[in-house]
This record gives sequence, C-alpha cells and structure tokens, in this order.
Amino acid sequence: YAITTVSKINNMEELSKKLFDNGHSHFLEMSGGDINATEMIAALINQKGNLIEGMQYALEEVEGSVSILLMNQGATVSVCNIFTDPARMTELCQGADVIISAAGKAGLIGREHVRPGQVVVDVGVSPGADGKLHGDVAFDEVEPVVAALTPVPGGVGAVTSTVLAAHTVEAALRTQGLALE
Repeated sequence: YAITTVSKINNMEELSKKLFDNGHSHFLEMSGGDINATEMIAALINQKGNLIEGMQYALEEVEGSVSILLMNQGATVSVCNIFTDPARMTELCQGADVIISAAGKAGLIGREHVRPGQVVVDVGVSPGADGKLHGDVAFDEVEPVVAALTPVPGGVGAVTSTVLAAHTVEAALRTQGLALE
C-alpha cells in the first residue's frame, strides 16, 4: 500500500510508546531525531489483520493530519479513496489544483478526472499483467492534459528506495553488532 505522509502527528510520543510497549516495533525511519510520520502510520496500519482495519485504526489513533496542515496554508482539501463514488471522484478531481493519488490501483485517475493546468503527483504503485509497475494515473491519457505529472516508475519512488536501502544497511550492521555512524 502507499501512504501519504501525515506531516504532523501531535501524539507521536504516545504512539511510539504504545507500539514499543506492546512489542510491535520495527525499523522506523528517523527524521530530525524523530520517527518519520509515514513510518509511524505504516506501523499503526500493520497492527491490524488487514489494510482496511489498519487504516481505520491509524485514523482513530493519530492526532494530526496533512489535510489540516494544507488547510492552514489556505488550501481546500478533498479526500477520496477507491470506494468513492466514481462520479463524485471525477467532480472532486476536476475541481482540484493538485491531485495526489496513493491508492495503489492502476488507472484509477484517467483523462476524465483532470483538466489543463493541474499538477498530478502519482504515488500509487501496482504490478500490471505485463510484469511492469504502474501508477494510479493513466499516464498516457493524463500527461498531455495537465501542467505536470510524476511518472511511475521514476517519480517519487526514489525516496522509498533510498529509505529501504538505509534500513537494509542498518539491519546488516545490527546483525553484526555494529553501530550505524
């Protein structure tokens, strides 16, 4: 699954303590001495038996939201998911200046969802029948219309790959009793 970073989690310390006290910890990415918000959301989602329950749990536990941060900067924010009525999703997407899609469903956002001048950030990744990775956005349909569109692969995934590589190195060092410096 893909996660949009929840830039501000007001109860991060409480959530961290709860995870570690219950023995549910893994390598959590650090940023500025704090656990990365995206990693915290992933850890919370993984506490439940399936993705839907996990997402609901994370929504219930987290105090803070990227939506609130954007609204504090004057943005109007609408949130959709794969269960949103298709006509409503089209209406909301067409009205947006920026679309950030992180559903993990290939082709979710097509030509009918966009208009000229928009910026579209495709974070979703799913494997296709052709064996290749595909984003949520139908790139060939959407790219000629919008002002900017991140590709999949080759867009925001580089950050994910970098974090994964850092975790792998840290795990290898820890298994050898070495400290990460």
